[in-house]
Order: sequence, then C-alpha cells, then structure tokens
Amino acid sequence: MKRLFCIPFAALLLFGSVAAVHAQEEGYVEEYPIEEYTEEFSGESGDELSIIYGGDYEGVVTRVIDAGNVEIDGERMELMGVDAPRRDDDGAPRDCYSLESAKYLETKVLGKKVNYSLERPNGHDRSLGTKRIYLYRSHSMLNSELIRQGMVFADPKPTYPEEEHFMELQDAARRRHAGLWHTCPVECNRFGHCDTKDW
Repeated sequence: MKRLFCIPFAALLLFGSVAAVHAQEEGYVEEYPIEEYTEEFSGESGDELSIIYGGDYEGVVTRVIDAGNVEIDGERMELMGVDAPRRDDDGAPRDCYSLESAKYLETKVLGKKVNYSLERPNGHDRSLGTKRIYLYRSHSMLNSELIRQGMVFADPKPTYPEEEHFMELQDAARRRHAGLWHTCPVECNRFGHCDTKDW
C-alpha cells in the first residue's frame, strides 16, 4: 500500500519540477513580487512610465512651488532625484519650462491626497532642513513620471537608490525630444548634469 502511494506522489513532484523549469525558460516566472516592484508601459512607444511602489505617509498637496518642490499639509518637501526648472516664490519663471513643468505637476497633485516615502530613515537633508521624498499619486511615482515626460532633469549624483533608473528615463526623454528637451536650449556637462542655457 505504501509503494502504491509513493509512486503517484513521486510522479507529482517530477511533474511540478518540469513545469517550473518550463515556465522559467518561457519567461513566466517574475523576478520580483508584484507588490514590491511593478513596471508600467505606455501604449505608444513602449517606454517606461513609472515604477509603482507604496508610500509610508500621506497628506494633501497644498502648494506646488515648482516641479521639484511641493508643500504637503503646509510643509515644504523636495522631490528626490529631480532637478526641476525653477520659478520664483511669486510664480514668475526663472528657468525655461518652469511654468509648464509646474503646471503639469499641479494638475496631478494640487489639492489632492498623495502618499510619500522619505529618502532616508530620518527623512531630512541636513544642509537644507527639508524632507526629500518620493511622491506618489494613485500608486504611481511622480518623480520618475516627471523625468519620463521631459518636465524635469534627473539628478545625476549617485546619492539615491533610483539614480541609474532615473538617468535611463532621462535619456529616453531626450531621444524622444519630450517636454523641455524639445522646447529649451539644453546643455549637459561631462558629469551628466543638464541645465537650460540662457533663454
């Protein structure tokens, strides 16, 4: 009786192993759990839209200073990995594409509930005294979306985990002539830092 039971059980184990190997060869096995890492793709070009993560905190965006700085529940916070065209506190443009990029972010988050996570455990930049955050709306990371759309530059300094990915998104936006890459005179130095020239 024991032998009769062992034969089908061994066959089941063998079948499961073969199926797992076949699935891995066919690309069906995901490398990351979907709740930890999910990619979105656009329907037109297949370029990456954004990485979807979570967000440890939530609040309402009460002001968009520019595409790289917002106020959440009245507290100023800086978007991590984003080098945005600047505009003055009164809203006047200081850099090329500052109005367009700020308006884009306003349509996404102003007056709306958002989630955000801090760049490091204490969440503060010691030199500026501001929180540096990854900003999310409807589970989509706005930092990467702004770069992908050509609204901002990526910060080339390797001081944050998403630096390599953000630089790849910037290269894709530049190749598509998206946003400021189409409108503004841009120059980049050998260290990868880009800025708009006088306009």
